[in-house]
Amino acid sequence: WVDQGISPSTDPVWKKGDKAEFNIYAQFQFTPYTGQKAKDLQATEKAKVAAQRKVIGYFPEWGIYDAHKNFTPDKIDYSGLTHVNYGFAVVKEGRVITHDKEKGPDLMRDLDQRTEMAGVTHMISIGGWTNSAEGVFEAATATDASTETLADSMVSYMRTWRFDGIDVDWEYPDSDAEKAQFTRLIQKLRTKLDAAGLQDDKYYQLSIAATTNHKNIKYINPEVTVPLLDSVNVMAYDMHGAFNPITGHNAPLYANSKDADLKLNSSSAMMEYANTWKVPKAKLMMGIP
Repeated sequence: WVDQGISPSTDPVWKKGDKAEFNIYAQFQFTPYTGQKAKDLQATEKAKVAAQRKVIGYFPEWGIYDAHKNFTPDKIDYSGLTHVNYGFAVVKEGRVITHDKEKGPDLMRDLDQRTEMAGVTHMISIGGWTNSAEGVFEAATATDASTETLADSMVSYMRTWRFDGIDVDWEYPDSDAEKAQFTRLIQKLRTKLDAAGLQDDKYYQLSIAATTNHKNIKYINPEVTVPLLDSVNVMAYDMHGAFNPITGHNAPLYANSKDADLKLNSSSAMMEYANTWKVPKAKLMMGIP
C-alpha cells in the first residue's frame, strides 16, 4: 500500500527485492478434442443430460431490488436444483443484449461462479413475456438471414457470459408463419450450439419455455423441434389472472367445472404434450408458480 499522493517506489518504505528464480519442470498446452473424440464427448454429455432428473429454477434479474426483497444469488439453495435459468437477456433490433446494464454483468459473473461450485447447470433465458410482447422474435426471425443473425447473437452471448446453454423464452408462437420461424430458429441454434460445443469441449443445452394452451402447442412444431431440445419447460401457471373477466386458479392442477376451457390446467396440458404430441416425459418440465 502507499499513502495518498505518494507514488510507489518514491517512498523509502518501498524496497526493491531480489530477482525471483523459477525452475520450470514442465510445460503443457491444452487443446480441445478433435475428430471422433470430440463427437464422442458430445454424445456422452448429451446422454447424461437426457438421463438427468431435472429441477429447474429461474433467477429473476430484477429480484435483487428492494421491491422484490433483495433476492441475491447467495440466497439460492443450490442443493435442490440441477439448473438455474437466468431471466432474462432480451432481444433488441435482432440481437441479444443485457437488460439491466448496471447490475446484470456482476450478477451473471456471480451466478457463474456459484453454479459452477454447486455443480448446477446455468442457462441464459432469452426473451420473457414482456420482451416477447414487443414482437421482437417475430421481427428477428422474419428472414433466413435475420434468423441467422439472432442465432449467432444468442450463442455469442451465451459463450461471452459463460452460460451452459440457452433457454428460448418466445412467449408464444401462435400462427403458421411463426411456427415456421420458431422451427428455423431452433434448428439453427442446435446446429450452432453443437459447433460451439465441439470447439469448447462442452455439450451446450437447449430448452424452451412452452405454452399450456393446448390450441397453440402445434405452433412449436414438436415433431421437428423437440428432438433438438433437452427440455420443454411448460409454463403451467398464469392460466388465470387479472386479465380474466371471472376468477380462476393461477395454476390449476385439474379442471374446474366452471372453466370455459376444460383443458386449460396443468394435468391436461402435460398429458397433451406427452400423449397427443409424443413429447418424451423425460424432457417435460411442469412449471410451478
